[in-house]
Amino acid sequence: KVAQFEQAERERQAAQVGNIPAMPTDQFDDDYDEQLQAHINGKVAQANYNTKNQAYLDQQQATQQQQQQAAQVEAAKLQNNFTSDAKKLGATDEEYNSVINTLNKQGLTKDTGDLIMHLGGDGYLVSKHLAANPIEAQDFINSSLGMQGFKLAELQQKASALKPKTSNTPSPATNLQGNGVDPEAGKYKNLSGTKYS
Repeated sequence: KVAQFEQAERERQAAQVGNIPAMPTDQFDDDYDEQLQAHINGKVAQANYNTKNQAYLDQQQATQQQQQQAAQVEAAKLQNNFTSDAKKLGATDEEYNSVINTLNKQGLTKDTGDLIMHLGGDGYLVSKHLAANPIEAQDFINSSLGMQGFKLAELQQKASALKPKTSNTPSPATNLQGNGVDPEAGKYKNLSGTKYS
């Protein structure tokens, strides 16, 4: 609402300073001095408005550029995290590129891609699942963003099957001797019964 008010005020001021009284032509008119002063005041008001408006436009442009740069930094960070998560899940460069290219060919938009990338590690698994299931991918891509948000939970469950299996089984012991085993047993097999003279 503040922005709308400011825009309306600028439009009002622009209209006001746009109506500059004409330069008087007959210096023998009774109100020549008043007409001349009104013309001068109008020119000054217009110059002031133009200066203020240009400063406002410059500030708006600088703000917009800052917002664009921040959005680019955020997008790059999101992309890097997505790529890093894919690598942690064991994706090779070839596999990663294949998944991304397949989805891009199916018409994946930037907004939908961002939605998937915000899933963190699951985002790559969802992408991989969609790349392997083109009909499901088309259905997802052609849905509205709101519907895509609902479908993502279901896709995450399906994609979780693609997660590399990890085992909680401990590594085998390197020392195969137990507590009940004599570490010297079997070491000197030929010593029993040996006589020294």
